[in-house]
Amino acid sequence: GAIAYAPGNSKTFYVGYGTGGVWKTENMGITFAPVFDKTGQHSIGSVAVADAPMNWPGWEKETAAEREKNGKAKIVWVGTGEGNGRNSSSWGGGVYRSTDAGATFAFVGLKESHDIPRLAVDPRDPDVVYVSALGHLWGPNAERGVYRTGDGGKTWKHALKIDANTGACDVVIDPQQPDRVYAAMYARR
Repeated sequence: GAIAYAPGNSKTFYVGYGTGGVWKTENMGITFAPVFDKTGQHSIGSVAVADAPMNWPGWEKETAAEREKNGKAKIVWVGTGEGNGRNSSSWGGGVYRSTDAGATFAFVGLKESHDIPRLAVDPRDPDVVYVSALGHLWGPNAERGVYRTGDGGKTWKHALKIDANTGACDVVIDPQQPDRVYAAMYARR
């Protein structure tokens, strides 16, 4: 499972469960609402939340005041597949993104990654994301490794790959130097 707080807001956070979807609270966990049910994916490995900055290319006709207000925690990324290697693991079907604070989600790729234990969002741009893809639990697959998108998931680059038996189990961005990215690889089958 995973938990991700809205930046600068301890009242709003998302919880993703290994087999229970994604839930959102806006009152510090007193109540939760399911936000991911319409995707058909219920195995969750990672969740990340980011603000949409004033210069984000996804804005349409919003004024500067509307961008500042509505940009808070506007972008939510979800990596499906719980990422735990055990007999009862549930796998997922790729990466999803919301641009409306979790009201709706769209599939943005990496379906065969199966297990995504971590997403890392660039603090300068919510459309730049790194994905750790563990891959298929019971066999080799070429989609294992670290992926990067710079355009909100329209295209993906296989940024780090070892072989069909080695996936990525973690990826983080250095908050002080966001061009520095760390990844942990894991050979598993």
